[in-house]
Amino acid sequence: MLLASGTAALECLLLDRPMVVAYQLSGITAFLLGTMGMLKIEKVSLPNLLCADAVVPELLQKAVTPENLGPPMLELLTNPQARDRQLEQFGAVQRELRRNAAESAADAIASLIRV
Repeated sequence: MLLASGTAALECLLLDRPMVVAYQLSGITAFLLGTMGMLKIEKVSLPNLLCADAVVPELLQKAVTPENLGPPMLELLTNPQARDRQLEQFGAVQRELRRNAAESAADAIASLIRV
């Protein structure tokens, strides 16, 4: 799946959907971020920020061309190991985000009932 960086990428991570992220800022915004040193991170997609390794291909600004988008998309479509590498990392993030949510909610409700 090809998508923009942001909430959609996080949704795909949570739904176990392999992805390639592409994003273009406006020219002036890209210029300001680049020349003023405001961009402090190497990766911009939420999955790459949350995963232990940067497993989601990211194409930014001038790199967003059909010629550059094709190979990583084709890799995910034809290479099961590439998909599995992403899904394995996504699973780790999903487990970390859950953090026993059902048990925590039950404990919170039980403590309210006891009061």
